[in-house]
Amino acid sequence: MSYALVYTSRFKDCVEAYQKDDARYLAELWHVVLEVSRKPFGNSKLQTHPMKGVVGQKRYISYAGGSKGRRLIWARAHETIILLLYGEHDVEQQAERLVIEPDTASGAITIREVSAEEGQPAPRPYTSEPDPGQLFMAWTDDELAELGFGEQEVPHLRRLDTEAELLELNMSDQSFRLAYDLLAPQEPEGEVAARTTDEGRQAAQSRTESLRQDEVELEKRVHSPLARENFLAIETDELQALLAAPIEDWMVFLHPDQAQLVERSFSGPARVRGGAGTGKTVVGLHRARHLAREGDGPVLFTTYVRNLPPVFGELFTRLERSSEGRVDFLNLHKVAHRLVSEVEGSPSIDLQGTNAVFANAWRRATRGESELEARGLSRNYVRQELDWVIKGRGLTSLDNYLALPRTGRGTPLGPDARREAWDLYVDYQGQLQQLGLMDFNDLLNRAIELLLLGRIAPPYRAVIVDEAQDLTEMGLRLTHLLAGPDRDNNLFILGDGQQAVYPGGFNLSNIGIDIIGRSSVLRVNYRNPEEVDAFAWSLVSGSSYEDLDGEPQPGTREETTLVRQGGEVEATGFDSLDEHDMTLIARIDELARRGDTGPGDIAVLVPTNAMVTEYASRIEGLGLRTQKLQQYDGVTNELVKVGTYQRAKGLEFKRVFVPRLDADGLNDHPFEGEDETSRHERMELIRRQVFVAVTRARDGVWAGWVSEPSELLCAIDEMPPE
Repeated sequence: MSYALVYTSRFKDCVEAYQKDDARYLAELWHVVLEVSRKPFGNSKLQTHPMKGVVGQKRYISYAGGSKGRRLIWARAHETIILLLYGEHDVEQQAERLVIEPDTASGAITIREVSAEEGQPAPRPYTSEPDPGQLFMAWTDDELAELGFGEQEVPHLRRLDTEAELLELNMSDQSFRLAYDLLAPQEPEGEVAARTTDEGRQAAQSRTESLRQDEVELEKRVHSPLARENFLAIETDELQALLAAPIEDWMVFLHPDQAQLVERSFSGPARVRGGAGTGKTVVGLHRARHLAREGDGPVLFTTYVRNLPPVFGELFTRLERSSEGRVDFLNLHKVAHRLVSEVEGSPSIDLQGTNAVFANAWRRATRGESELEARGLSRNYVRQELDWVIKGRGLTSLDNYLALPRTGRGTPLGPDARREAWDLYVDYQGQLQQLGLMDFNDLLNRAIELLLLGRIAPPYRAVIVDEAQDLTEMGLRLTHLLAGPDRDNNLFILGDGQQAVYPGGFNLSNIGIDIIGRSSVLRVNYRNPEEVDAFAWSLVSGSSYEDLDGEPQPGTREETTLVRQGGEVEATGFDSLDEHDMTLIARIDELARRGDTGPGDIAVLVPTNAMVTEYASRIEGLGLRTQKLQQYDGVTNELVKVGTYQRAKGLEFKRVFVPRLDADGLNDHPFEGEDETSRHERMELIRRQVFVAVTRARDGVWAGWVSEPSELLCAIDEMPPE
């Protein structure tokens, strides 16, 4: 962080009041404080202006939640930011009466509120214009003149917000150098520093320090031991603890950079993509609120994973209660079931029954010589081929299947293997029809047929689909039809192909969803701190992936900005399973007792349901209660969350534990008869699943394995020691 942070006891009182009454606003305060400490002036991510009518030192207001929302009031003392107050508009009046002054008796420095009877000194002027720009906000007009700018240049400098605007001014070379030298010390590690020489930086530092002797003296005093009663220095992790709030409150924070996507009008389907932690789901929730407020008719917020809609619905209530009932939070299969039931009665969906039918079809297909078995393809792989390729893409003939590129599946299937898979599909489908059963793909496809036949009218005004990369092609076709394919703002697609945990893969344009000119990328990771982000990317940096556009994308990280530094990654191997599990349980117990992390902020994520049951039992044995992710509904509680990687999609936790990242735990051993290509495809899917698990962490990750780590974690050896 560029600037040191000091907070006052009054600021702490403000934060504690929000912790008690409405902790959801602490998340947005956290981001504002980080930006102020990084770059207080000329920061496009802040809405900041100087206060007027203030006693003594300069004060600044940075808004959290817009100009009508809450505001952080702060002062700068040389290279230190003093956090004064946080709250609604009434804190401005309080700030106007605050005086920071030395105590002549003790030599300490105090902060007090001037009473009306005491009167107020004349405020120091800040600017000659009503709305000064951001770039030179730190200086008054008199100070800019004293630094060497001409009288006619000062008003022009005063209105600037960006360096680009500075370049457009008609000034002398000397004034340009002076301007850049002046800006450089404000951003010691930023782009401005590259535009000026070390001598220029030092000269500017000297000029500004000579003007700000009062700030330099104030900085010395607030950091002195005598000031600790009123001014407390704070590190990033300490500030995070001070602003600790339930993780659910952080999950609905919308950064101002994302707000334009929420209210933008689109002339058709639109897509928002971005890496883990960039806030796609949050954008979707806020857009649902906007659409519910702005028009008639219900809005659907949907996704593939069935445990997510209740969580999103609960998070939505933290944003908006007046729109409850106008936004449906349902997984896509539940929507399809409702539609089909309205026309044809409740469809028969029997998971055990359909599994038994497929097992029977598999036995028939592999009774003699089998091309599928000869290729080393497992029954599960072929079931996925039916679910995600044949049925998932709505194929109706063998010829269509033979000609299909099979995007998203890395194992090539020749004509003989495809014919055998198609025959198995025909047998499976025939048995289902004889028994009057549907599987989940049949349910989606039947809902599509009813909409296309006009037997069902599009039931929604708009559809927002989250984690779109995990839908089948037919699933996404259904979302397009649910709001009417020809309406404005009809479909809002959120997703990231690198987080796909199912073997899908399709091209939006090939299924009639045109997003040209209506696609946006989020490039700021608000969730993961540096160490967690680096660990997560070490897992996938060498792996390509599909991203709904038909073109394989390299696994290298897109240009993404991290706003959170630090973080904690504990990646450790153990000689035995008992040692591994005892250490994991002890670490959970230690974190659950800390003030900044409650048991409900911790998640243990594993690859299988059997391991979910196993680790939930172990944690319960410790005396901590657990909650499986399929029961989690987004309500804040004190239960340690335990679930599979897939169930963790779309969620966020302060601390994530990913145990058993070894070959036995991840089941990444080669299967009998499995060729290298097939195994590579399976390993890449596991790799993305582990990546998703790790990127759920806001503060830290614990990763453990027994004996040797899985080959997926080969980058572990390259990580710096603790």
